[in-house]
Amino acid sequence: MDVLLPHLAGVVVERVERTSSGMRIWACTKVQTAPCPSCGVRSGRVHSRYDRKLDDAPVAGRPVVLRLRVRRFFCDHPECEVGTFSEQVDGLTVGHARRTLSSRTALECIGLASAGRTGARLAAGLGLPTSRSTLLADLSALSTRQVVSASVSEDRRMLIELFSRMRSGRGFLNDLTAVPTDARGVIKPTLVIAGRNDGSVPFARAEALASAVPHGSLVESSADGHFIWLGLDWPVISGRIRDFPAA
Repeated sequence: MDVLLPHLAGVVVERVERTSSGMRIWACTKVQTAPCPSCGVRSGRVHSRYDRKLDDAPVAGRPVVLRLRVRRFFCDHPECEVGTFSEQVDGLTVGHARRTLSSRTALECIGLASAGRTGARLAAGLGLPTSRSTLLADLSALSTRQVVSASVSEDRRMLIELFSRMRSGRGFLNDLTAVPTDARGVIKPTLVIAGRNDGSVPFARAEALASAVPHGSLVESSADGHFIWLGLDWPVISGRIRDFPAA
């Protein structure tokens, strides 16, 4: 296990089962206490137990699913606002994620190299089945430094300009905040660009915005996510943006 699956060193593997599509591993944590993610104080008082289903890195090109039994602990620190918390395994899990860290890291590398449909097909062939929207969502949650450093030179200048306008510097998804839109005060012609595959902003919202603006125009992008310049129709959309002020 230490040689083939070193990322599972922090858990106890109870059973390994071969399935029609790959492999399933049952495991449980082995530490006696866990630190509260809010205050950092360790606790050993168990509130409950539950199973997490995590997509793991493939073995011999075959998908792996990890069924990990974890505990929820009470936080007994008197000044901590967190009543209970779930334990995490260093190097293996993060809160609310459906993939192990090794699986997520592999997909991020694929996303940086070839996002969208191409990346999803490549990931599936390597035993990391995912969708194009998930791949782009993982990519857009990366730090801007990682994305820019992995980009080809012709894209780097555009990305630096885009990321310089972001608030957090911790990835595009961290800067999205849903707010009510009142377009009644917009009196100038407006170009709204959106895609149906965008997991960040519903296409219906773009349609409503374009309809609410007196002189609004909606342009639909075929991109797999929010990054419209990654769509195959980006040259056409770029031309619409360039010609819009003169229209």
